[in-house]
Amino acid sequence: MIKRLLTICAAAAALSASADTFDMLPTFGGGGWGDRTYDADTRTITYNDEWVGIGWWFGSGADAKDLSAYDEFVLETEESSIAYNIAIQYVEGGDNNTVSVTVPAGKTKGIAPLDPERKNAVQQIYIQNHAPGTITLTAAYLQNSAEVDPTAPVVLWEGSRTLAWSGENNTVEIAISDFVAAKTVAGDKIVIDYTSEDGNGFKMIYVNPDWEWVALPVMSTLEGYNAEYSTINLPSDKTSYSITLDEENAALCTNAANKKILLQGDKITVKKVSIVHAAAESALSNWYIGGEFNGWKNGAEGFAFSNTDTEGVYTFKTASLSGEFLIVWADEPGTPDWTKKICGVQNMEAGTAYPYKENDNTNFSVKGILKDVTVTLDTNAKTILIEGASSENQYTDIYLVGDFGEGWSEDITNMPLRLKDGDTYTGTYKLTAETSYFKLKAGSYVYSTGGGDVAVELGKEYTTAKTGNAFSLPAGEYTFTYVMAKNADTGKLTVTKGAGIADITADDNAPVEFFNLQGIRVAQPEQGGIYIRRQGSKVQKVFVK
Repeated sequence: MIKRLLTICAAAAALSASADTFDMLPTFGGGGWGDRTYDADTRTITYNDEWVGIGWWFGSGADAKDLSAYDEFVLETEESSIAYNIAIQYVEGGDNNTVSVTVPAGKTKGIAPLDPERKNAVQQIYIQNHAPGTITLTAAYLQNSAEVDPTAPVVLWEGSRTLAWSGENNTVEIAISDFVAAKTVAGDKIVIDYTSEDGNGFKMIYVNPDWEWVALPVMSTLEGYNAEYSTINLPSDKTSYSITLDEENAALCTNAANKKILLQGDKITVKKVSIVHAAAESALSNWYIGGEFNGWKNGAEGFAFSNTDTEGVYTFKTASLSGEFLIVWADEPGTPDWTKKICGVQNMEAGTAYPYKENDNTNFSVKGILKDVTVTLDTNAKTILIEGASSENQYTDIYLVGDFGEGWSEDITNMPLRLKDGDTYTGTYKLTAETSYFKLKAGSYVYSTGGGDVAVELGKEYTTAKTGNAFSLPAGEYTFTYVMAKNADTGKLTVTKGAGIADITADDNAPVEFFNLQGIRVAQPEQGGIYIRRQGSKVQKVFVK
């Protein structure tokens, strides 16, 4: 049942029909329902229970707000460990007058499209959580649809997720709003970058308004389709797979009434999911870029240079570029022709055109990390030009990821090391698993031991690298200190005892005492009773069987 927000958004009357955007953040909060608080100074919502709502109430009936000047509502947040819904309630629609868009945990931006037929009468917009936790808002606004470059791929999801048919953190979840924001239409391709084993299984599903999981109809058109399970096998000798959407499937991916799109399977690790627009096909050349920044996907779909107005000049755009790379010709995606390779310049700086070499054994490389990059390949002048902004230390948090007793995951965000001073990140956490295995994740880069498994010695400094296995620690409370210079490929990790670690052994050796719920000490607890158990500094309520 939809709850009515209690406080009217006083500034709602100021909405301008001529504005391209309207800032909603200053008037957020102050109403809603359920156990939650909102700190206006830090713009942080604290949800103490699940499915709690807070947002903006405009009015019902004749008092509803006309948002016809806008196409979508946008919410931007700091990275959060909980998923949430952006819900828009209209006057029209009866029992179906509320449309929700699910924003997965870890996403920092959600876009909820306004229904063109009903946006002239909106009662409220609210943010509803899926689980207890916090969400810190950075922006909230109404806007007209942003332009999308029809020749540029749009990344919908990026990370490292091993799929499984059951358990937690086993699917790739993509918000419907991400497909909408990408302006997904019939003819566009969903491109999945992955690694896999033989005998894998894969399917894409949409979650409909009744929360039913339904295979996308396009699955039945794919080679090797298994009708019994609605699955296919992804080629284990490939690292990229594309699915072309027809009108029906494009509509399902962009229908705001649907909850989300999920990628499910087994023996598959998904690295990235992108939209490649149909309009891009004719604009792309046969030159492809591959390197450390994309896992050496040479000749892979989604990494082709685009043609320009000047014959023989091509461009490729990417959000970031670092390390080594090369350029290769491919008649078709996935078929690099190694007799047509362009490379040969190390430590390139942004803004300088460098003469390149053909079929040389030296790869290209750039200094540090560049953001918002355009690579221009001029086959007439035989030069390569890289333009982009040199990234300082762009990470405010570096995360501990791995297996802390619940299976391996590199998408964990609940153990951040915070940037404290210059290049130093710190955090103190209690590890409860008998043995925890971990790496460090900065942005999309995962830093490891540089070699085999390493059992951490407290107080010892370790050099991390972008290769290698995991560090390990026994149960306990530890302070992690990580030093990583700007644009560095390595870092320095030191682990020391946390504030309470000295008490752990003492607690384990302390005598156990029981008390009843009135606080009276009990020498011998009776079966079937509830008691307070104390051992050293540890106190907990227990049921005695």
